[in-house]
Amino acid sequence: MSRDILNLIVLTSPEKYSTLARGRDSVSLDGRNRRLIIQGAMRIDLESNFLLLGSEDLGTIEFDRSSIALKELLETLSRRSSDSPEYFDSQGTGLNQGWDVEVNGVPFTLCEGRLDTVLKDGDKVFIKLELLGGG
Repeated sequence: MSRDILNLIVLTSPEKYSTLARGRDSVSLDGRNRRLIIQGAMRIDLESNFLLLGSEDLGTIEFDRSSIALKELLETLSRRSSDSPEYFDSQGTGLNQGWDVEVNGVPFTLCEGRLDTVLKDGDKVFIKLELLGGG
């Protein structure tokens, strides 16, 4: 796995953990909270109103660096999801209709950097699928 790419996967079985932990001295498993802890990594707490990985939920994701752009986080989640949600508009500069994101309680529309908003260790990202009703 590349250092610049995702270093956490949802932990659903000991086999996945042993594969991820191979060759790492600073990795531990928190099975109760379904997260992999990598010493020195940046952790982003995730919340959503749907299953982030399509068939499984994810509460925490970790990267081997000190910051990451919101756009890269959403791209990573989309690639890892069995549903591959399309979070971005056709220009790749905003969110697709039906999606809303909050960073540390701040709505996406008020985030100064929009998709380039820099996420740091301990930030909380809430991804919402807005359900549109009709009558």
